[in-house]
Amino acid sequence: MPNVKLDNLKKNPMPSIAEIYDTVYGDESTSNPKKFIAIVESQVDSFLTFDFPTYDDRFKATRLVSDYALDLAHEGFVKKSLPYLSHAIALFETDDNLKDKDLFDEPMYESLIWQHGIACYSRKHFLLAQRDFKKLLAKWPENDKIKGWYNGAVSYRPKQTVSGFTVLIAVSLFAQYVLDIRSVIVWYGDIIGLLGVLITSIYRWKVRVK
Repeated sequence: MPNVKLDNLKKNPMPSIAEIYDTVYGDESTSNPKKFIAIVESQVDSFLTFDFPTYDDRFKATRLVSDYALDLAHEGFVKKSLPYLSHAIALFETDDNLKDKDLFDEPMYESLIWQHGIACYSRKHFLLAQRDFKKLLAKWPENDKIKGWYNGAVSYRPKQTVSGFTVLIAVSLFAQYVLDIRSVIVWYGDIIGLLGVLITSIYRWKVRVK
């Protein structure tokens, strides 16, 4: 059976935030993430602002952008979700009504930070991922799941660097013992590689959360 409200929303080129909000959250079918994305995506870019006529509009836009971003991420559209996750987080962090409160008391904010961290990690934006997981660790320092993601984010680049120095050592050894090349440059390769592996390994150990 066709839904008249949803059909009218699709036909209206400039619906208000209140109209979108009431229509979307007043229909049980939009609890399906794919359905929610399909309905909201044609309008969501109009919410990417911080200038709203009323606080009620801001509140409704925050929920719409947040749910849209989280649904995108959960449905596997990680790259597409990132700007919406970022904007939803910013809406929370610039909300004057929340400035004296712990934002992690808002379950939606917690979900946004967590999902933004995972999305950044999967896109190899490790510094951004570290920042998100560090915020979560500050709130829940004993959470092993958060520790695991944080340690993965802070360790990835150093791990790649160790691999690079290991290759340098291997090339240097090959040159010396297979090609019989004996030169200062080759010996320097050994020294630089060993020092690089040692220093980077120590750094990886120090930055990890125990």
